[in-house]
Amino acid sequence: MAAAFKVNDSNGIAAAFAAHDEFQSRVAKAFWSGETVMMEVKDDFYTAPYCLLKTEDGQSYIVFTSYKARNPHYEASNSMEKDAPLVAPSVHDIEKILGAKEDSKFVFREYAWAGGDDVNAALEENAVKVTCETMGWGVPQNWRDDRKTQSKKRIVGPVWDLSAYPEGMANPYPYPATGGMRSCFSMNQNDVGGSLSKMFEDINKKPRDHKGRARSRATRKPVPRK
Repeated sequence: MAAAFKVNDSNGIAAAFAAHDEFQSRVAKAFWSGETVMMEVKDDFYTAPYCLLKTEDGQSYIVFTSYKARNPHYEASNSMEKDAPLVAPSVHDIEKILGAKEDSKFVFREYAWAGGDDVNAALEENAVKVTCETMGWGVPQNWRDDRKTQSKKRIVGPVWDLSAYPEGMANPYPYPATGGMRSCFSMNQNDVGGSLSKMFEDINKKPRDHKGRARSRATRKPVPRK
């Protein structure tokens, strides 16, 4: 799956990543029927930066990809009020829709479907670096802070902060307690205690169908009530 977020200049990089944070939170919510859950970084449906696409008319898009595509990705995009990404089954489909040529693709990582260890803060930093170098922009120094500020106002559920993942077990961005959502949630090493290891045990269990066969699903991470 590929989701392309338009970015007009270096000041728009934080906004593009914040829009992706909102998108990711809405994907998780759509997968789990409106529940407040957090999708694990190693999940097949988690989207991470893959490449920059330039179109012939000079537009630029940061493309995030996941291993698998499902309806919640489209539902998440359709539910966003602004900066919604263009979503398609693959990067190739995005290229065709935008009219971008192969030599106008600048990758941040080797494979679009890769996940897990290569999805980290360094990948995000490289995405910003490659984007700015390709477009001839200066790298914004405070893009992470700006992105976090915007994300807190946009997301509908917690998402991983890769600048702290996994060493700090991450600090999910707190989200606004409005519209019937649960109260603001935050996590760090000091207040999680023993519950976090149990969470990771649960998400590593392979789900089964009615015949006991292993099947894939979005990894659910419950968000405890305060």
